[in-house]
Amino acid sequence: IYTVARRAAAHLQERGVGAGDRVLLILPTGPSFMAAFYGCQVLGAIPVPVVPPFSLARMEEHLARIARIARICEAKAAVANDQLTAVLSVARRKHKDARQALSNMILGQDLLNETNEVDLVPVEGSAPGFIQFTSGSTGDPKGVVLPHASLLANMRAIGEGAKFRETDIAVSWLPLFHDMGLIGHFLASMAWGLPLVKM
Repeated sequence: IYTVARRAAAHLQERGVGAGDRVLLILPTGPSFMAAFYGCQVLGAIPVPVVPPFSLARMEEHLARIARIARICEAKAAVANDQLTAVLSVARRKHKDARQALSNMILGQDLLNETNEVDLVPVEGSAPGFIQFTSGSTGDPKGVVLPHASLLANMRAIGEGAKFRETDIAVSWLPLFHDMGLIGHFLASMAWGLPLVKM
C-alpha cells in the first residue's frame, strides 16, 4: 500500500497539491479512496472525507453540502470517481464557494494508474491527519481537525481494547467516509498489521 500511496501522492503533487493543502475525498469506499487518503498523508496534505452524493432525489442538498465544506476548509482540490465528475461540475457552476476545489478535480482512477512516486514528507504529531466534518443537518457542517498523534492514540486504544492478536482478521461494512469505518476499522487494522476485509 505504501507504493500505491507514493504514486497517488505523485499524481496529487502534479495537480498542485502540497503540504498543508486540504483535499476533498468525494469517493465511495474502495481502492481510489484508500489511494487518495494515503497519498495525501505522504504529501503532508490534509484529506477531507466527504459523503458522496448518492440520492438523485436529494442531489441539490448533497451538492450544497459539498460546496459548504469546500468553502469552510478552503479545499485546494477534490478527488472523485468519473461517475461523479459531471454532477460535481454542476456544483462548481452553481456554488461559487466550491469553484476552487471543484475546478481542480482529480479522478481517483488516475491516482491508481500513476507510475511515478514521491518520498514521504515528515510531519509532526500535532499536524492534522485529516479533517472530519459533521453532517451539517442543522446548519453549516463543522470541521474537526484530527491530529496524527490523536489518531495514533485512538488506533492504539482500539487494538488494546479489542485485544487484537496477530492471527485476527478485521471485517467491516462501514464506509470509509464514516469515522468508525475510517479510524475504527481501516486505520486501526492497518496500524495493528491485520488483514481487513471491506464489504
